[in-house]
Amino acid sequence: MGQKRSKKTRPPEFFENLRRAVKRNIMAAVLISAAAFILFVMVRVFLYQSGYFMLKKVHTESLFLDAKAVYSLNSQILKAYGGRNIFSVPLKGISESLKRIYPDSKDISVSLLLPDRLNVVVRFRRPVALVRDSKLYPIDDEGIVLPSVGAEYIKDLPVIEGAGIRYAREVGKKRSSEKLKLALELLKEIRASRYLTENGVVSIDTSNISNISYLMKNGIEVFAGSESFGLRLDSLENTLKDRRLDKNKIRYIDVSTQDVVIGPK
Repeated sequence: MGQKRSKKTRPPEFFENLRRAVKRNIMAAVLISAAAFILFVMVRVFLYQSGYFMLKKVHTESLFLDAKAVYSLNSQILKAYGGRNIFSVPLKGISESLKRIYPDSKDISVSLLLPDRLNVVVRFRRPVALVRDSKLYPIDDEGIVLPSVGAEYIKDLPVIEGAGIRYAREVGKKRSSEKLKLALELLKEIRASRYLTENGVVSIDTSNISNISYLMKNGIEVFAGSESFGLRLDSLENTLKDRRLDKNKIRYIDVSTQDVVIGPK
């Protein structure tokens, strides 16, 4: 018997159509990817090589820098990076450099203002008090020692006495002192009250850490203890608002305990 010839089978029509569809999709995906890549390259070339995006201007915003300092700062940045593609300017590096120049800054941000400008925002720490050492040192609400600032910014600031720490050569650093921490907490609570703020704070004495006191503008000394300043100052405010009280005859008010004690002159 002769061998039977094997019949050549053809794939079903469904699989043939599927194969063609997959082939078309692959080709479409390749073309789309190629087009996206070409577009990416063109955009990148435009952004990084076009003269449209070359650094030409620097704008600096800061409350405490005068016009001369702003001009000098802008000029230094332009001297270093002027004419450079704006997307290749090291924003973080500029920010870190400025922080070294201004150790009393709280935050410095450098951002792009398209197409050809940098925007620099320098936020300085605000002095809230003066600490007495060999001389008076301004500090902010976190206890950071600030460099010498203009007289207009430290006018009428309270002086913290008795902190017992050395501030020389500590500019830009935070002081960890329990006495200073308590003094700043007390000052914060005083300023939370509009009434007490109007009465003013001349100085805060931390020499006795268990019973911190402060001197008001009218000459009355207030003993506030060492904790729960908010509650103690509420008692002080209620006492001062008593119209029967002749403040000119009062030497001190002690609110460090539950019972308010008033000392006459």
